[in-house]
Amino acid sequence: MKKILLPATLLLVSLSASAEQTGFTAYGVYEQTCGVYLSDITDANKAEQYRMWVSGFITRANIAKGRATNTDPSAHDTWLQKYCKENKDEPFILAVLNLDKELDGHVDQ
Repeated sequence: MKKILLPATLLLVSLSASAEQTGFTAYGVYEQTCGVYLSDITDANKAEQYRMWVSGFITRANIAKGRATNTDPSAHDTWLQKYCKENKDEPFILAVLNLDKELDGHVDQ
């Protein structure tokens, strides 16, 4: 039951705070820059927090888009790390939004 409640809770939380730059509401780690993300993920606990937040965000995007992708959280981590190394001053939420756009090209048929 805990395995279901935590992701569901994170999913609901990830859908709610104001992100003026992107025109939607989100809560959580989105407020950080990519540089902070790269620093934070050197700590295993923080890395797991980011992973759970991103997983909830992508899951909700998949539901909203009716999208089934052929990727997984480890692949998302790798993509985000590469993106953030190239864009350290960008808000982390923009990295996640770009990941979401990238996943549009990885839809299961």
